[in-house]
Amino acid sequence: MIFPPGARTSATKTAACLVLLLPFASCTAVPGRQPRGVDHIVIVWLKRPGNAEDKAKLVATSKELQRALPVIRGMSFGRPLPSERPAVDDTFDLAFVMRFANRNDLAAYENSAIHQRAAKEILRPLSRKLVIYDIEGE
Repeated sequence: MIFPPGARTSATKTAACLVLLLPFASCTAVPGRQPRGVDHIVIVWLKRPGNAEDKAKLVATSKELQRALPVIRGMSFGRPLPSERPAVDDTFDLAFVMRFANRNDLAAYENSAIHQRAAKEILRPLSRKLVIYDIEGE
């Protein structure tokens, strides 16, 4: 039985059910609800695969962007987790996830001179392939 010992009233049982179901309340989208922000995901295959200096340069540049552009609310980066699952692509060298409050902040980031310069002078020259996803939360 899922109810705690001594739960004798229907009100107690109802409260216990609500507590058990509460974590699932945020799993569905609610019409009219404001989006939870935008994630900008950049997946990088280096021209020199596995090169530690190139990875370090990309990470340092992304940290500089975060310090310079307050529209970036958060950032994480890392390498692929090796996997034998056929649906998982673990062939890239580095991935970044940048978080923005909304589409306008993402657009401000993309159009900023510092981002344009970093993409032109650092990201593109070091990258053999880039895949970028922009995801709006619900």
